[in-house]
Amino acid sequence: MDRNSSQRNTARPSRRTLPVVTAMALAGMGLAAVPAEAGGTTQPSPVGAVYVATNSYAGNAIRTFPRLADGTLLPALPAVSTQGLGSGPGQIPGVATDPLGSQASLVVDPKEQRLFAVNAGSDSVTALKIKGQSLTVVGRSSSGGAFPVSLAVSGESLFVLNAQSNSVSRLLITSGGGLALKQTCALPAPPRPLDPPYAAGPDHSAQPFGTEAPGQVGVSPDGKHVVVIAKQGPVWAGFPFGETAGNGQIHVFDTSASGAVTNCASGPTTYTMPENAPNQGKFPFSFAWSAHGQLLVTEVFGTGTSPTASAVQPFTLNSNGSLTPISEPVGTNQVVVCWIVVTGDRAYTANYLANDVSSLAVGGDGSVTTIQGNASGSAPLVTPIDVTLSPSGKYLYQLSPGNGTVVPFAIDAAAGSVTPLAPATLGVNSAGAGHQGIATIDYVK
Repeated sequence: MDRNSSQRNTARPSRRTLPVVTAMALAGMGLAAVPAEAGGTTQPSPVGAVYVATNSYAGNAIRTFPRLADGTLLPALPAVSTQGLGSGPGQIPGVATDPLGSQASLVVDPKEQRLFAVNAGSDSVTALKIKGQSLTVVGRSSSGGAFPVSLAVSGESLFVLNAQSNSVSRLLITSGGGLALKQTCALPAPPRPLDPPYAAGPDHSAQPFGTEAPGQVGVSPDGKHVVVIAKQGPVWAGFPFGETAGNGQIHVFDTSASGAVTNCASGPTTYTMPENAPNQGKFPFSFAWSAHGQLLVTEVFGTGTSPTASAVQPFTLNSNGSLTPISEPVGTNQVVVCWIVVTGDRAYTANYLANDVSSLAVGGDGSVTTIQGNASGSAPLVTPIDVTLSPSGKYLYQLSPGNGTVVPFAIDAAAGSVTPLAPATLGVNSAGAGHQGIATIDYVK
């Protein structure tokens, strides 16, 4: 082969070598190639998925959005039933698109490739096996209480927060993914009486008053403690800026090496937040762990009782289950900060009535600094609720039930900003339908 011939072949690959070149280019971008149809082009295949629960009272189901390596989402696959009932749409005027009032109602176990979902309308929990783009129910159990709203996985234990019965249950996860109820531990009663639950209707289950009921269960990074947020937020009289059901509390249970709660009978160690004013508490909602193990708690009324009083407060969780504040609540100047995720030294919060996402810097000592109150700019968000991160931490996925979408964002960690990508629709007539819970996973190669 002469020099000119070699140059011609390098500059213009033959049709036979084009698929190989395309596959190599896709691999360089982190995208897997799938075979092209006759006359078509090679397309990237999903590297993982984003899951959303329909939370329908007619039958809860999981919608799977295949996720590409560039963070974008493909249209949802056909929904897979959880074999349980969701709560249906929320009933509190003004916050009806947040029926569970919680974080982590849908969680994944990436190691075992499993997905767990609450069925708030039938007081049960479902386990599903993830195999590529398919989901299969492998276990279902009573949640051990009424109206389960939040989950946390730790080894072979699945912890469930039951909002209506004010309790935490521990389920054992069997080798095949089945679920068996092992413990139910009562939470301390709120200091002031709660409003009665809403009665069930044709499209919704009975529902506790979401601002008052507990909001999240989680396990400490060392696996030794189970943490629960007791919101104790606004009661109906004077809603939303009047009296609260309490100051807001954080309950901490201790666990053994097997995952069993060791102080179930005696009760958790409790941290009670200070009042903003007489009978007006902080209204904590959810939490996430920093990279160094500090507890970061969202507080709707962290800095006061004005609409823009939302804040994040960092805590140290001590070995005896007590909590020590690292600082006062750090304001974001947004309206109703509720959900939070952390990647590296950055935290992101979803602000329910501000219709945006805030970004914060997290120091190694757990200190928190607001970077941008509205880091998401003019992204198409309407009452954003649950939020999740890709396993790489490069992409954020925001559930936006007010307009029936999931909005992906690319994260610029250095700047603390997020850039919206193309939204994915939840389906026809999905706006305000009751969707709740979002989780993501990378497929096993």
